[in-house]
Amino acid sequence: VLSRAEANKGRELTDYPTDEPWLASGTVSPDGRSTRVPVRSVRKRTAEAMVSSAFTAPHVSVFHTVDVTRTMRLVAQLREDREFADVRVTPLLIAAKALLIAVRRHPEVNASWVDETQEIVYKHYVNLGIAAQTPRGLVVPNVKDAHRLSLHDLAVALAELTAPARAGRTTPTDMSDGTI
Repeated sequence: VLSRAEANKGRELTDYPTDEPWLASGTVSPDGRSTRVPVRSVRKRTAEAMVSSAFTAPHVSVFHTVDVTRTMRLVAQLREDREFADVRVTPLLIAAKALLIAVRRHPEVNASWVDETQEIVYKHYVNLGIAAQTPRGLVVPNVKDAHRLSLHDLAVALAELTAPARAGRTTPTDMSDGTI
């Protein structure tokens, strides 16, 4: 949960100042936005087992009760803040920003497996997918380069993304290249 001070820091700072690669090994893409790491031995067997288990193992749901009292206080404070008067401040905004901070701390959750080349692709950017209910069903457009946005800018980007989605006007580009 972000404190008010952490949320305010987000106005001046971003979680990823650049898209600079953070891995010591692997092959960095020409644009520098991802690193490909070949998988061998134990790690390869682990990846294969995980992929296989997605289709063969029973799936389980786990529910947790979380105290969001502090988050709701932060939402109320930000709603009263003049700098946030032009945007919608919701618990989703705070959760999205917290996720971006968590991804920076644990970048492996923003990676993908490429079966053809047996590689893990670590992305040095975040295109944050947000599910939106539309007349045609659920769509997941994404905020491109969300990792670079302050809390206020993230609120603006979420509004610019969800309004067209709810109206059924999401474009294929809005839904492409999501990372998390």
